[in-house]
Amino acid sequence: MRADAEGRILEARLVDSIEKKIFVNKFSRDAKGYVQTVERFDMNGATPVFVERSVYENNPASPCVITKITRYDGSGNLVDVITVENLDANGSSKLVVTDKAGKVIKTEVWKRDDKISGRQFVDAFPYMWIHNRIEYTVTNADGTLDPSSNKDENRVYNAQGYTSSVTTRYTDGRVSNFRYEYDCQ
Repeated sequence: MRADAEGRILEARLVDSIEKKIFVNKFSRDAKGYVQTVERFDMNGATPVFVERSVYENNPASPCVITKITRYDGSGNLVDVITVENLDANGSSKLVVTDKAGKVIKTEVWKRDDKISGRQFVDAFPYMWIHNRIEYTVTNADGTLDPSSNKDENRVYNAQGYTSSVTTRYTDGRVSNFRYEYDCQ
């Protein structure tokens, strides 16, 4: 990971455990530090290969809220557009994903609690992670729920109000557990 003088992430290395590939995301930011673009590179060959570019738009009245994400493939072709509607003061949101023809592909709803999220300190989009996501629902274009994506995130908080553990239960029956430790210096 590489960050600027204020600690904002400029570059992050990601390992896709399913595809067994390594990617690098490079972030450009405006003067206030909000992400404007993310460029993704496949790092698995002799030279990096540019695979995707995402352009972010923020709400001018509240730049902490992303309102639109436009994604392009490595050749510059439009892939999809994601419009984001803020649902409450905790940052819960509804995302509508449309293909390049404008047809709805899916709708995502992110429900958030009112607790402080530790993820804001390690994520490239800290302003989108002020509160914890506690529910994630994906509805396909045909109105059916996606059982492999839908999940509830049940959290246990420490004395300072940060998540100490989370149990994620997916609609398809999978369960995952995470434990968080904080070392504040």
